Order: sequence, then structure tokens, then C-alpha cells
Amino acid sequence: MHANRRPGRILFPALLALFAAAAARGQASLDNVFVSTSERADVSRLTDGGVIVVGDGAGGAVVTIAGEMKGRADREGVIGVVFVPELPFFTAAYRNRKLVLAAAEVTAPVALGETSLFISKSRRIEVGFSSYHVYLYNTTGGAATINVYLNPVRN
Repeated sequence: MHANRRPGRILFPALLALFAAAAARGQASLDNVFVSTSERADVSRLTDGGVIVVGDGAGGAVVTIAGEMKGRADREGVIGVVFVPELPFFTAAYRNRKLVLAAAEVTAPVALGETSLFISKSRRIEVGFSSYHVYLYNTTGGAATINVYLNPVRN
């Protein structure tokens, strides 16, 4: 074995090239985020998904939610993703006043009794900021693992 290589650290050039190309196009995702039951209005129970950077120059973005129920959906509900601009004014409103001033929101419907995979219709949102803090909620009564895919587009 070469002295500079560590076992288990094999890099696949084609895979790295694919990730680099996706990053150059500005695609972003949140993968495998566990979201327990929470209502949209209950700010203290929203799941913090972190920050997604859209980048400058995008006039919009196409958002898709996909995931898997980790148990049975106790009621018909939605898995929701809220996009809050990552700026001090919006952050302060969330932290200090428990207000979610969302610039966009996308939901995926989930049927009563659902126990498997789900996906939303892709939805175009208007982008007015270069980055967003993402919060997730789940009104189904059952936990889920969620993936959020965001693909910036030009007008």
C-alpha cells in the first residue's frame, strides 16, 4: 500500500466529478433529517434543518421533498419545509419572538396509515435571498426521515 493512503479512503474520480458538477450548478440538499410530529404553528417543535445556500443569480428554485415514514401515519397530514431568509432580522424574529417569517414553504401530503415512502410534487419558489434557514414539520402523527432537494433556476 502507498504510504500516503489510508485503508478505507478510496476516492472515486467519477463520483467526485459528479458532486463537483452538482455544486457548480448550485444544487443543494438536506439528507436523512429525522422529523418527529410537530404542528407548523408550534415553533418550539420545528426541526432545524440548517442553512441551504442558493447562491446569487438564481431567480427561483425547484424544491422537492421525499422521505420515508418511520412508523404509521396516525392521521392524514403533511411533511412541510419552511424557508426563512438567513439574515439577522429574520433570525431575531424566530429566536426572540417565536415568529417564523417564511419566504417560502413546500409540503408533501401523507395519507392516513402510510408506512412507506412519499414524495411531493416539485414546486418552484421565488428566490429573493442567497441563503435560507430551513425548518421542517410533520403533522402526520408518525415520525419520518426527510430529504429536501433544491435546484436553483434562472428566470
